[in-house]
Amino acid sequence: MSDTVSILCVNFNGGNQIKDFLLSVNKLRFAKKNLETIVIDNYSTDGSCDLIEKEFKDVKLIKLKENKGYAPALNIGLKGAKGDYFLIANNDLTLEPNCLNTLISYCRNHPKVAIAGGKII
Repeated sequence: MSDTVSILCVNFNGGNQIKDFLLSVNKLRFAKKNLETIVIDNYSTDGSCDLIEKEFKDVKLIKLKENKGYAPALNIGLKGAKGDYFLIANNDLTLEPNCLNTLISYCRNHPKVAIAGGKII
């Protein structure tokens, strides 16, 4: 079974936080062909978009023309997401390399689970 995952992150002037987050996405032990990373930028003015476009070419960047707030921005990203599973992340998060495999395995083994969250360390 090849489950696909869409990782969605809303960014607003995230600077190095978004860079560190996306570096942790690149270190995931998960088939890249089954992974979609979407950053919804809430009209950043700190160069975040330039950094993403330059250093993370595989990221789908949605640049909003105004700061719509967190939930509306996330909803815009979700509309275009193609995954079987969605990981909603903040830009200050660092993902553990095996986290997607663990979460998907748990969801498969517990079909009544509709939402799961990671442990904050």
